[in-house]
Amino acid sequence: MLKKILSPLVFFLAICGSFKGLAQSYSTPSAITSTSYHPASQDKIAWQCLLLQLSSTYYTVAKEGQVDLDSSLLYTSHSLGLSRLPLAAEGMDDTVIWAQSKWFDNRDPGKGIQLLSHSNDKRHLELLVLLGAYYAFQPDSYHHYRDSVEYFLSRAIGESKNLHEIELGRQARCLLGKMYVQGIDMANGDSIFNSLIGECKFEGDKEMEARALFYRGIYTAYTPANTQSRIIYLQKADSIYHDLKNPEAEINCLTDMGYLYFAAFRVNDAFDVFSKAFQLEESISYPYTHYNTEALALATEAENKFGEPLRFTLETIKTAEATRDSIGWGYFYSRLGLLYQTEGGREEESMLWMQKALDRFIITGDASINLNLNNMLDLMIYNGHADQTLALVQGISKKIPPRNSQDQLFYNLALSISYRGIG
Repeated sequence: MLKKILSPLVFFLAICGSFKGLAQSYSTPSAITSTSYHPASQDKIAWQCLLLQLSSTYYTVAKEGQVDLDSSLLYTSHSLGLSRLPLAAEGMDDTVIWAQSKWFDNRDPGKGIQLLSHSNDKRHLELLVLLGAYYAFQPDSYHHYRDSVEYFLSRAIGESKNLHEIELGRQARCLLGKMYVQGIDMANGDSIFNSLIGECKFEGDKEMEARALFYRGIYTAYTPANTQSRIIYLQKADSIYHDLKNPEAEINCLTDMGYLYFAAFRVNDAFDVFSKAFQLEESISYPYTHYNTEALALATEAENKFGEPLRFTLETIKTAEATRDSIGWGYFYSRLGLLYQTEGGREEESMLWMQKALDRFIITGDASINLNLNNMLDLMIYNGHADQTLALVQGISKKIPPRNSQDQLFYNLALSISYRGIG
């Protein structure tokens, strides 16, 4: 059977799944009930922000790092029907600014610039920060929007000094640092974060100190060499959030730490922080626990534990379906199919879940189907259906063509398995 191909960055989420036949119509999951469901937009802001953070980070990992965090945030906010504004405008509490900022999610910064020309004093400063945040949260902002980020945030930093609005100035610096470290401009990024974190620590600004540490830990572009330092930043942020009694921020820090521990092949440490995050979620009755139970499924599988991966995966699917968060359904279903496949003697159940995964990937047009196809082909060959594999692979490639070198790699691999199966 084809073994999973693992990337050093996110080897724990190289989720292999599988499929049979062409897509069928997808039925509403049975776990959903009209009495238990409510839109995420009805939750309190802290829970909305946490859901956006957990889902966008998971999506980046599930896509094998082929999309950045800001691209994932755009995708997940649209899927969940949630605004990115509370995340980008963290620390700002001007209700008038919030009411006027529909342009942010409409991706119409020209409207924001128009409002800027009619504002003054603190409101003018807040709009500068918000416009800077808008561009700082655009995909690949360093290479595509660097001039805009620097323009609006540099002006904001200057105005914050004149108006003695220290917190807004610090927020502008934090956003500027975010852009630089994402673009691997560490000279500028390290300079800003070192200065900002030191200043916050000296002045006792715990909220901004934690935010700067978190931004530095999560947004710094991945390299094997910087993984440990990023973990340390997140550990420090988590400790501060714990002292501030901010469980949502703590859950997010712990989850991100778990991802980095896996990248460093520290599976036991990853399991520990994922478990702690899950326990915190349960302690505050947070409904969207599926991203951490999925991580726990993968961690226990990596530790070769028996029974626990299946238990956590079933819990993941139950929760994701009940909350109607469909972002990970294809990946969750394919993982369950793979678990049934590896157990032996459960081929029928394996095929069922692999088919559901196939349906989801085709519905969403997700080219990750190429990564998840190969185990299904092995199962089809094992069950005597090798003659159907080539048509399946070619049919899927017409519906969802490979979009990058990784997709092409797994498409070619699927073809090779099919040709091997038919001799």
